[in-house]
Parts: sequence; C-alpha cells; structure tokens
Amino acid sequence: MAEPETEPGHPPVYSAEAHAWRGDIAMHVWVTGPKPVTKKTIMDLAERQMERL
Repeated sequence: MAEPETEPGHPPVYSAEAHAWRGDIAMHVWVTGPKPVTKKTIMDLAERQMERL
C-alpha cells in the first residue's frame, strides 16, 4: 500500500499483506507500522514463514 491509513487524532499507519498456501495449509501475514512496508520486506517475511511449514 503506497498511502497510509489515516484517522483524525492518530498517526498514519502503513500496511502490507501476503497470502500463501502449500497443500492444505494456508498462511496469511499482515504487517503494519509507522513507515512504508516495502514489497521486499513482506515477501522476505512470507518466504521465511513458508520455510517453517
């Protein structure tokens, strides 16, 4: 997401998500933070989590 979610009285929040599956196991990863979340960051995290399955 290029634009942060904003709400009056709260700091802006950036988010990204990844979805993956292997056989009958599905994985959803959500990352939020005060700085933009890059595609590389979310993909690296998703890949590392898939290695654990």
